[in-house]
Amino acid sequence: MNPALLLIAIDLAETDPRYETKVTLIVDGLPVFGFITNEYQYLTHLANAKHLEAPLRRSPSSAACATFIHLRDASYYQPGEKPNVGNIGSYTRVPLNAVIGFCLGSEICVDMLASSIDRHATAQD
Repeated sequence: MNPALLLIAIDLAETDPRYETKVTLIVDGLPVFGFITNEYQYLTHLANAKHLEAPLRRSPSSAACATFIHLRDASYYQPGEKPNVGNIGSYTRVPLNAVIGFCLGSEICVDMLASSIDRHATAQD
């Protein structure tokens, strides 16, 4: 898939009202699923989790200079295990340079990804 599509999805998450796109990322060879959200939502969640009282300031950003992708309801898949889908409400921040592949939309590609990751892990052993 064209990497520009991922940057467009990141940019859409920064609009008002924001548009969150469901995505499957391949990060260092492992699938990560979630909804692309904006940096402000990620930082708000982080502040709430740490019970910080300092006000958050929204910094202007654009996909052209994005260095991270922020996911809401993030779940992960480890080879040989079922996807960790119980993380509703969890957020994660992934450096864009760690993303080696992506699929916009549903988690349909889980079985395909799982088998290819298992084959890759077996080949390295």
